[in-house]
Amino acid sequence: MPQLTAALEDRDGHARVAAAFALWLIEKKAEPSVSVLIAALKDKQHGSYAPDSAAEKLGEIGPAAQAAVPELVESLKIDNRGLRIATAGALWKITQKAGPAISVLIEELRGDHSLAESNTSYAFGILQAMGPHANKAFPMLAAKWRAEPEDGNSAWVRDELLKVLRAINPDAAKKLEAK
Repeated sequence: MPQLTAALEDRDGHARVAAAFALWLIEKKAEPSVSVLIAALKDKQHGSYAPDSAAEKLGEIGPAAQAAVPELVESLKIDNRGLRIATAGALWKITQKAGPAISVLIEELRGDHSLAESNTSYAFGILQAMGPHANKAFPMLAAKWRAEPEDGNSAWVRDELLKVLRAINPDAAKKLEAK
């Protein structure tokens, strides 16, 4: 425990995030973990993925990280696709409200990014977890599913999209498959 507590002050953002989350896992106390993760969200070190990781970990903490909601909402305004997706997921997991999360996920998936890219895959997982709460995303996801070729590397992407579509609206997904 003393080493983890000391690592909360480490110069490396990833070390701070890992230590904060490890403390959460061991103690199940929001503080000091949530405060350290909130501070990591603001990490402006160029090329650092610590803010993305901090958002993911806040989401894993769930409702106990409620204090992070205002800073997570601010993070949605940052022009960083990975951070925006991780933040949307965290907001969903903490609040269980689709609110801004669904809008951000739709916006980030509408782009020309590869559907096999890791951030896209993470967004798919969030939408799948949201289930019927992500119904607003169904038309866009269905269009992407129809547009993906049925062979090669795209087969995996189509399967992943179909899992998400089934989680959101099983009946509509069946109709889509039948066509």
